[in-house]
Amino acid sequence: MLIQLGPTYLEGMSILEFVSAPGVEALINIVLILALVSITAYYAHQVRKQTEIMREDRERPQIVELMKGIVTPFIHQLEVEIRSLEKGEYEWDHRGKRAKNVNKLIGPERILNDLKRKSPPLKEKIENHNERCSILREKLENLDKAIYTREFEEKCRDRVAEHNKKYRAGNPEFLSDGLIKNSPEVFVGHIIDNRKELFSATRFHDFWRGHGAEFLEMRNRGDIKDKIDEIGSIAEELKSLSQEIKDDLEQLREKYSQKYHLLMGEIGFKEI
Repeated sequence: MLIQLGPTYLEGMSILEFVSAPGVEALINIVLILALVSITAYYAHQVRKQTEIMREDRERPQIVELMKGIVTPFIHQLEVEIRSLEKGEYEWDHRGKRAKNVNKLIGPERILNDLKRKSPPLKEKIENHNERCSILREKLENLDKAIYTREFEEKCRDRVAEHNKKYRAGNPEFLSDGLIKNSPEVFVGHIIDNRKELFSATRFHDFWRGHGAEFLEMRNRGDIKDKIDEIGSIAEELKSLSQEIKDDLEQLREKYSQKYHLLMGEIGFKEI
């Protein structure tokens, strides 16, 4: 319905008469309804916004705990692990029967379960990672057993004793009885990690420079080589999975950092 109110029609009319004019009352009602709807929508939006802010404020301490307790430590651990798997340097510990640089992803149970609830795909990947870590540790232990025989122990100690003949006691390169005794445990780790050179500060640095190649030659022995090849395949699979988890965790950290406006110190790392 079109309402046409020309100048002649409006001239001399009071406000009350204008409001009472045909069609004007309906128009005013429409305007009032639209205004009411707009105001209601605006306040509903504000309520939702305020509710979201309050929810984020309640969740923020838990998110900070998750970042510091699980996400950032896992990223750190995986960075070391990936580099080690790429080089095949597991930091094998003969006495503890473990690879120091390749470990299961574990943390405070309550916080870790929170992460798994928030991300079921990550839960599955972490469980697969931990299972493969167990398999790799088992294979490395089998390799250790194949290398570390009585003959190997005697060879290690004999070679170190021969090395000592070149030096007098007190010389930095002279190896003590304690080092001689523990040399098989040290050398089996170097063989498994394929250490061609040692850091200059390492007590066996000079010895290994002269005799390391002889010990590393054991890696070419048939049964040992087969075990090393099998370990290499497992390590490659684990490296790919570790990289996936690391990428997922970094994306999660970035997402939460933006959503909850986290400071660098709150994510447990100096840089994002």
